[in-house]
Amino acid sequence: MQMPNFIQRIFSPKASGALMKNVTIENDYTNTGFEAIGDSANLKQYKESLYLFIGVNMIARRVAGADFFLYQIKRTSGESEEVEDHEVLDVLHNPNARQPRKEFWELTTIFYLLAGDAFCYRARKSTTSKKITAMHALRPDYIEVVLNPDKTTILAYEYHSANGEIMRLRPEDILHFKNPDPTNTLRGVGVVRPASSRIITEREASQYQAKFFKNQGRPDVAVFVDAEITSQEADDARKKWREVYGQG
Repeated sequence: MQMPNFIQRIFSPKASGALMKNVTIENDYTNTGFEAIGDSANLKQYKESLYLFIGVNMIARRVAGADFFLYQIKRTSGESEEVEDHEVLDVLHNPNARQPRKEFWELTTIFYLLAGDAFCYRARKSTTSKKITAMHALRPDYIEVVLNPDKTTILAYEYHSANGEIMRLRPEDILHFKNPDPTNTLRGVGVVRPASSRIITEREASQYQAKFFKNQGRPDVAVFVDAEITSQEADDARKKWREVYGQG
């Protein structure tokens, strides 16, 4: 299978030291549904809602600015000491060759907050190697979970590219952070879901205000009648107009 352009660009040997491996599985069950559609809509809202953008961006920047520390437990009593030089710290501080650390963790946090899921692909030198050489954040709306027939075990994660190609990734190569969804234990729920009505109201109110100031609150129409009407009839017509359009 030809690798999608996105995969070729992000997971080239030069960039991460390893290609994503496509896993072949038979007799499986894919947890398909409306998650991808909902996640895509949630990600889109980030660029359309001012308050959502400000709130999520502030949290993402704060998370990206946090430092990482690694400690090793020395005794059964729980005593520990800080480890200052370790390959895990190297990956956390320098996730991949194409993104600064700050951008990677901001993007991961944005995915987590908006979709409730953050999927990180852990690249290795080979499929048999345990050493992780890089991490890459994957769009949550491009990911589906593949289960075994009785739906008890995750067999793989499907990556659906924008051009329709599908790759199956090993579970051990995916790090999945999620905000637990009580109705779907395989996926998470983002902050957009419960705030969707408020976001829609904000967008419609903004559109109304823009049109209001553009034409001074008056519609670009004029109403004529063929016959003469009384003052009372004119007042009734104005009242009905205001009830419908708010101005007139």
